Amino acid sequence: MPEIVIPSADVIATPLSRVSLSNWSFCLKVSGAVAPSALAQGQFSQSDGQTIVYWVQHDKTAFTSTIYCQCFGPVRAAKTAFDLHFLIGETRDVTVYYFFGYGSLVNRGTHVYAPIQKLHVHGWRRLWRQVSDHPAALLSVVPDAHSAIDGLLAPVRNNDWAALDIREQGYHRLPLQPSALPQAQRTANIAIYSVPASRADAAPQTHPILLSYLDVVLKGYLHEFGQPGVDAFLSSTDGWDRPVLDDRATPRYPRHQRLDDHERAVVNAVLDQLDTDVITP
Repeated sequence: MPEIVIPSADVIATPLSRVSLSNWSFCLKVSGAVAPSALAQGQFSQSDGQTIVYWVQHDKTAFTSTIYCQCFGPVRAAKTAFDLHFLIGETRDVTVYYFFGYGSLVNRGTHVYAPIQKLHVHGWRRLWRQVSDHPAALLSVVPDAHSAIDGLLAPVRNNDWAALDIREQGYHRLPLQPSALPQAQRTANIAIYSVPASRADAAPQTHPILLSYLDVVLKGYLHEFGQPGVDAFLSSTDGWDRPVLDDRATPRYPRHQRLDDHERAVVNAVLDQLDTDVITP
């Protein structure tokens, strides 16, 4: 479906209170994303002397928007024949994509993508996976019909994946099938990053988990989903049979963050619960 971008020019003129909501001439339902900075209402004049006042209502949960339009002036038989270009500014025939983050992308401090929504996805499970060309374990996901994971959803504007693909280098970007999603999101195009099995190293699980990375991931889950979210993260993630490298003093994870006392206590409690070996550089 096209992405609708409402013009940012000075088209606001008629207050919505002066327009009867019970007398809209027609409306357009648009699937996909409408820019969050889009104007909520405005008007424009057509060459035949008709004025069209519009009002946009967004449904962020269902990823749809409704544009209500009311016509003033000369009446035309075909209301749908008005010039959409003036109403929506620019219509681009591009698909709006979203990513589903299940690890460090749950921590909003590691990226600038917005608006953010929480999402529960079925049919996937996390695991720590090691590859021969990376010294630390990578957090990945694999299909699992009996598992579900929580994470965050955000749009990728203009379908520009370059920055995310660089960040997730070594991962494959895969589409989430509609069956994995709640009903309201099944028409959305959502991608998930996964380390391909072809890159997985079959050697013993010796590549450690970076504590600076685990700090960021668990901090994200703590702030978004609370302690139950941290507990759910642990139970829906495999591959804990490897050491954790305590690199807090000299963090190796490029997007590392400082933890406050409460956050640090939560992560330390997780380490105690896992009873994993904590090693130093």
